Amino acid sequence: MNNYFRNALRLLLVMIVSLTSACSDDCHPLVSGVADYAEGGIYDKTDGDSDGSKGKMNYNGYTYEVVRIGTQWWMAENLRTTRYNDASLISQVTDDDEWSDLTTGAWCDYDNDPANGAVYGKLYNWFAVTTGNLAPPGWHVPTGTDWGALSAFLGGTLAAGKLLKESGTAHWESPNSGSNASGFAALGGGGRFDFGPFYSLLDYAFFWTSSPSGSANAGYYTLSYDGSRFVGDVDDRSAGYSVRCIQD
Repeated sequence: MNNYFRNALRLLLVMIVSLTSACSDDCHPLVSGVADYAEGGIYDKTDGDSDGSKGKMNYNGYTYEVVRIGTQWWMAENLRTTRYNDASLISQVTDDDEWSDLTTGAWCDYDNDPANGAVYGKLYNWFAVTTGNLAPPGWHVPTGTDWGALSAFLGGTLAAGKLLKESGTAHWESPNSGSNASGFAALGGGGRFDFGPFYSLLDYAFFWTSSPSGSANAGYYTLSYDGSRFVGDVDDRSAGYSVRCIQD
């Protein structure tokens, strides 16, 4: 093989390796221009930092829709990363017994079906939340106070749910009162019990807070298909819930 073809082959191999290594394990096939923006930075804002403005944010190979609600920037999709923000892997755990015994961070897809993960995002236990490394740079998993401020801005516990939920019955059971007037676009992603089984797809959305409760529980907020309530509660830290992030 002459030097010309040898060098051309080397260049081709370098390009292949570079393209492969540039994409994390959770790269999304529809992502474009990820390298053009810093991880966690908001771009393509429709109306600056005004209430109702929308934009985009890149994190671990996926582009998320984001929305300004009041004075807060929120992700308008559930988190779906399989890596922490330091690039270390989060464990995927499918077995019920293994899930129930965990004391470290983990994720799963609802019913362990990647098709559900592609629509509703991943479910995480609270041990993944409490690492402090789950959210994109410049963002964090909301505290109970963050969620409370969102609820208050949207009319309080009895009214906020309607404004937060996606409308229609594609991702919620009927009847669904959601109007998505806030742009938050909550889906009925269901959850995973602390002892392993999945439940309530299309019926409920559960979102972790970063706030602990006692020695074994943590706070979460929930929405239901048949009402407009948006309420907080506590559950075992081994439960599997969705995660939304808020900008610092």
